[in-house]
Amino acid sequence: MFFVGGKVAIVTGGVQGIGLAIVKELLQNDAKGIAIFDIKADLGERVVEEINDKFGPGKVIFLNVDVRHRNEVECAMEKTVAHFKHLDIVVNNAGIFNDIEWEKSIKVNLVGYFINAYDFSSIFRPEHVMELY
Repeated sequence: MFFVGGKVAIVTGGVQGIGLAIVKELLQNDAKGIAIFDIKADLGERVVEEINDKFGPGKVIFLNVDVRHRNEVECAMEKTVAHFKHLDIVVNNAGIFNDIEWEKSIKVNLVGYFINAYDFSSIFRPEHVMELY
C-alpha cells in the first residue's frame, strides 16, 4: 500500500467520475494537495469549491489543461510546483472514447499519457520516491 500523507498529486480528468473519486480518496488519506487538470473549467471551479469546503482551503487547485497539448501540461505542472512547492504523484486518468474522431481519442488516451509522464520525469526528484509498504 502507498502512503500519500503530505504528498502532492496531479489528477488528469479529475472533475468527475473516477478522477474525482481519486482526488477525494487521496485527500481522505492526507494528501497535502491536488492539482486537477481538466478541460471542463466550469465544472472544475465548482469541484474545487466543494472539495475545499470539505477538506480545507487550498487543498485543491484546478488548471484548465488539455492533455493533448504539451505546452499546456508543462505550464500547469510548473504552476502546480509553484503552488504546492513540490510534486510527488501524477495520476493519468484523462480519457475519452470517440469512434468518429478516433485521432482525438488517441491523442488524449495515449499521447496525453506520455506527455504527462515525460514532463513529470523532468521535474521528479529521487527524494520524493514513495515507499512501498
